[in-house]
Amino acid sequence: SPESSSGVMGAIRGALGLFGDLNKQGGVSENSNPTPTDEYASKLDEVEILKITSQRKRDYAVYYSAIERSQQLAFEYWLGKQRSEEYSISDTKMTRRELVDNLIFEAVETFLPIATRANPDPLVQADPSEIGQSIAHDIKCALVDWADTVKFRRKLARATRHWTIYKLGVLKVVWNPITKAIDIHIINPKRMMFDKDGYIDEGGKFCGGWEAEKKKATADKLLELFPSKKKEILVKAKGKKATKLEYIEWWDNESKDLFYTMDDDLVLGKFKNPNW
Repeated sequence: SPESSSGVMGAIRGALGLFGDLNKQGGVSENSNPTPTDEYASKLDEVEILKITSQRKRDYAVYYSAIERSQQLAFEYWLGKQRSEEYSISDTKMTRRELVDNLIFEAVETFLPIATRANPDPLVQADPSEIGQSIAHDIKCALVDWADTVKFRRKLARATRHWTIYKLGVLKVVWNPITKAIDIHIINPKRMMFDKDGYIDEGGKFCGGWEAEKKKATADKLLELFPSKKKEILVKAKGKKATKLEYIEWWDNESKDLFYTMDDDLVLGKFKNPNW
């Protein structure tokens, strides 16, 4: 979720600036006057982006309908709103459940403090030399401090709670342009969309053609993030900058592109995936 007064691209450039080739040996000479190119600019046409994302939303809506029913059922059980009638999920007939004490909430909320009573212990490997071990020790201390700073333990508990209820816990690793550090966001899975043919690997990473997150922001904030779409955003907000608008952040893992769209008729921004 990059945030910057110069817009989304400004935040992306800030995070990647340290890795640029500016002033490095072997670069372009001062007098060669090269044609500037933006390696992080998407080459896809906005019309093409809207066609792709609209089709993905339709496909995912069909796939997700059965999953959403099971998520809602689990959420109601966690709240204590058990159903006594028969119900079906994914065309599978389930037996009648009697109304009983809310053991689901008790089990989940007892388990979470035990599972997340401490931050995970960072494992840093280095060569056996004195310098290597010293660097590994310093990095480990930095990671311990980082985990305390971002409240990693509490965030893991929230992601695990989502996993028990919604069958999926989502952790999003982001670059915070304000603190100039890596941050972790816990995303409600119901706000996510995924390539239905994708899967989660052994490291917990989603492997698929694309993924997307539904987000909301005021029109004023969107004008800050996407200044080139000022007119279109104001039309959507009917001229009221305090109006909250929903938009979608798309991560395309095949083209390595990052899109921001609103409804089915507006591309707010298109960039190359900054993490690729």
